[in-house]
Amino acid sequence: SNDKRQTVLKPLPGGDGLIIDHDRRDALRLFLESAGDPIAERLGPELVRSYFCDSIEVFGQNWTDIVYDEFRKRRGYELRPYVYALWGELRGMTDLVRYDFQRTLGELTVENFFRELTAWCHEKGCTSRIQAHGTWGDILLAYAAADVPEGETFSAFDRYEVNMIHRRLAASAGHLYHKPVVSNESFTWLRFPRFIVTPEDVKAAADSIFLDGMNQLVNHGYAYSPADSGRLGWPFYASTQLNHKNTWWPFYRHLGTYINRVSDFLQRGTVCAPLAVYLPQADVWAENPLSDIHMAMKLEKRLTTRLVDGIQKAGFWFDFINDDALARFGGYEYRALLLLECDRMPVETARQLRGIAEAGCKLICKGHTPRRSCGLIGYEENNAEVAAIFGELCARGLCTVTEDSLEGVTDALRAQVPADVRVERNPDWIGYVHRRDGDTDIYFLANVSPEPRRERLTFCAQQKPFAAFDPMTAREKPLLSAEPDGRDTSVTLTFEPFQSLLFVFSPEMDGAHPLDRGRETPLMELSGGWRLDVEERGFSKELDAPRGWEREDALRYYSGEGVYTTSFWLDAAAWDAVERAEEVRLCLERLGVAARVLVNGADAGDIFMRPYRLDIRRFLRPGENVLELRVRNLLINHAIDPSLPEKDYPPVIGEWPYTTGRLN
Repeated sequence: SNDKRQTVLKPLPGGDGLIIDHDRRDALRLFLESAGDPIAERLGPELVRSYFCDSIEVFGQNWTDIVYDEFRKRRGYELRPYVYALWGELRGMTDLVRYDFQRTLGELTVENFFRELTAWCHEKGCTSRIQAHGTWGDILLAYAAADVPEGETFSAFDRYEVNMIHRRLAASAGHLYHKPVVSNESFTWLRFPRFIVTPEDVKAAADSIFLDGMNQLVNHGYAYSPADSGRLGWPFYASTQLNHKNTWWPFYRHLGTYINRVSDFLQRGTVCAPLAVYLPQADVWAENPLSDIHMAMKLEKRLTTRLVDGIQKAGFWFDFINDDALARFGGYEYRALLLLECDRMPVETARQLRGIAEAGCKLICKGHTPRRSCGLIGYEENNAEVAAIFGELCARGLCTVTEDSLEGVTDALRAQVPADVRVERNPDWIGYVHRRDGDTDIYFLANVSPEPRRERLTFCAQQKPFAAFDPMTAREKPLLSAEPDGRDTSVTLTFEPFQSLLFVFSPEMDGAHPLDRGRETPLMELSGGWRLDVEERGFSKELDAPRGWEREDALRYYSGEGVYTTSFWLDAAAWDAVERAEEVRLCLERLGVAARVLVNGADAGDIFMRPYRLDIRRFLRPGENVLELRVRNLLINHAIDPSLPEKDYPPVIGEWPYTTGRLN
């Protein structure tokens, strides 16, 4: 990019220099010839499954020297006489020329960069995995150019919310273009400062990603750290410390197994979404002058997270859809199509919508129908046709125009679109994903909150026998009630904090469910007689009750393992109660942050997330019992030790979404 002179932002040694023109196939091939072919030839397809392209962090890519020829071929007129419209005003033509120009650049980057990169991967016997966010083109076509579309999650996103800049767009492209695996760069900047992420944070963040339609998580990450790199290792500035340098790394295996298990289920069959939401990309192209267009961010600003998240939490799982996929709408199973903040529309798309509405799909517009067409050639005729099509659809009752509000949209959806799953009491905290694999329906549900939630779920038009499993423990979930009513199946249960569940409806299930009896059980308080030992520091102290060792001057900046030990006595009556009980739970009020539990020297299991409970019944014995909690705390204690020498971390670029300065 010689005119813009943008250089690579964070190059590897020897990799600095100017970026390529992302709109030219020959530029990409020149880059791959130098930077890709040597790697592919050295490693071969046996060692590489896929090649990865990170997010498109390109600034000023709003021109290419092939644009005049390509514009003339694609749009049917010369750009030069109208070029002033790209940054100034030409009466009656500004938005039309801008749409044509931005659409042309978008087509060029999808064809000459994204699809060409995948073609190169296939030539090397591998697949492509691509993050398309940042591009100025049709965002769904850009994601769909990859074998594995990849979204991204950064910041404190361990919450239930539709992420439309990265995740839902990538997931939608996967569903529309039949990509069975949709991956996600996960846990980037999950907590700031670094080194304060807990296993519970990671689990909640993973669930938020799954609920957005992703079914493969790529950890961000495992930063390489040599043996002599100290307690902190070489932490990457943007990632969560998911490697052997983290104090609680021994507990990650539980999270890894959980993520693998859920991913397995969510890669089966196809997703079930009753609703498609049209992306007003034509408006973005038409309304922006010659400047950087981050299509995903422009769409989020236009549609707003509040609106799309409100539609989701009203009970309507949706995919975004573009003009290209609307041409094949009959191949999908959407019950309704929703147009949000859509002023313009290509006349070809309006014609497609007329056929879609006549075929029985509910067409719903927020506030108003599209008002005009786009593009300069034939604008007056196309504009009149778009207006006529929507006027006809409304007159025939085939298109509904709602009040211009979230409530107006959700009221119209509830009146016209059959529900799939109703989360009746906690829709702001509990989400779902529904997939169908042959005659089996798989529902993933998660409570992304730190509180227990009593919930009534209704699985609509679902009568097959089912079972509910906790994918963290691989055990069946006890229910308060299960009530088939001839059409739907309703279930009442209590979600534990941050608990997720898999409901599997299949003719092969027996339909029997363990019941949650909810009985009050006696408590034995283990107070007094505790001892804390930190072998690494040669520290030992008697305690009345276990408490965080950061209160001890000698351990204030210690990160590692400490062992809390106590003993308790089970007399004859207590032992008789133990023998009659189904389980005996160790219940902790708090935990910082993970503990391996030993009872009478035997490994009873690990605790690393709320509700901090563990069944220890089979490890107990009559008389004296010894309990050990081998606790790991966070790495932040060590990181803030004022006695450590200052680390000279490399500078970080200042543009969004990054910050400057030390990040530890």
